[in-house]
Amino acid sequence: MADNSNDPIDIRCAQITWDEQGLPVSSRFGDIYFSNASGLEESRYVFLAQNHLAQRWQRLAPEAGGEFTIGETGFGTGLNFLAAWELWCKLAPDNWHLHFISVEKYPLSRRDLSRALHLWPQLQPLAQQLLDAWPLATTEGFHRLHFNRSSRAGVTLTLIVNNADSGLSQLLRSPHPQFERPDRGVQAWFLDGFAPAKNPDMWSEKLFSTMAKLSDKNATVATFTAAGSVKRGLEAAGFAVKKVPGFGRKRDMIQAVARPLPSPPDSGQFDPGRGPVQHPTPWAVPRSKTGGGKKAHEKTAIVIGAGLAGCHSANNLAGRGWRVTLLERGETLAAAASGNPQGVLYAKLSSKREALSEFNLHSLLYAQHRY
Repeated sequence: MADNSNDPIDIRCAQITWDEQGLPVSSRFGDIYFSNASGLEESRYVFLAQNHLAQRWQRLAPEAGGEFTIGETGFGTGLNFLAAWELWCKLAPDNWHLHFISVEKYPLSRRDLSRALHLWPQLQPLAQQLLDAWPLATTEGFHRLHFNRSSRAGVTLTLIVNNADSGLSQLLRSPHPQFERPDRGVQAWFLDGFAPAKNPDMWSEKLFSTMAKLSDKNATVATFTAAGSVKRGLEAAGFAVKKVPGFGRKRDMIQAVARPLPSPPDSGQFDPGRGPVQHPTPWAVPRSKTGGGKKAHEKTAIVIGAGLAGCHSANNLAGRGWRVTLLERGETLAAAASGNPQGVLYAKLSSKREALSEFNLHSLLYAQHRY
């Protein structure tokens, strides 16, 4: 596995020490990243088996196609992601896509990530792809990495560098309670991260509430901990919780299933003490049902113009399962300005932390990886 030594200086990177066995330990939280017994087997038992992913993926209908979404708190060394990716390659139908969403406040530097992943030679082909795609700067915000893009049977990793609740809450469609829940939610949760006693700020009621809003019907949750505060927090957010045997020396762990949430308040909600309740205007518009007798999964699009913008748009739509017709008046692709033999990628970067400069930086990082 390549080890790139010119890591960027990033104050948000995890502070790592290595114990006598060569395993990573967080200096900031004083906790291990995975079990000393076998981190990979722990990941497979706690997160894959207790979310019943093997059985669920074997039942996916090849003729339907679609996307399966996993949400995770605490990306860490990426071991859970790689274990899920490995299983997905073995069991999922070719026309299904895996979207793995993970939030991490302190991502590892590429050097530490490479050293940690050297521990799992059986995952090396996938681990090398992750290292090759790892962002040059793990700045706060969303980093989207694509793998196996040649077919729809690919994998997308959305790495959110932020606090768990702050990062995941940005996936809600709107701040308005009528519109906040996504049309397609998370189907399995990996509730990971450092132990509640070491990192209590992550395991908050706000996080559990956000998870519930982002969950698909009957979404499952698995976590290594059996802490009472976690059990009560998940139950208060609407999950049906039970304890099951833990991994290795751990006696118990938590497994949960999402229950239907109550209907959101309508726009006519009224507070007797304050009058009409005002909510922020929703950004998202509810999607209308597919008409014309088409099934919901039959999505078609026409893209006009086969330059750089048109080809990228068509490629991304096709990668999401759309049937695309690309129209171009010229005889070849990129027949106009997009056909120039050279192009310059000019990014307006700034030393100030503001929305425009952050957007430009993340666009540059994505474009470098994509191109």
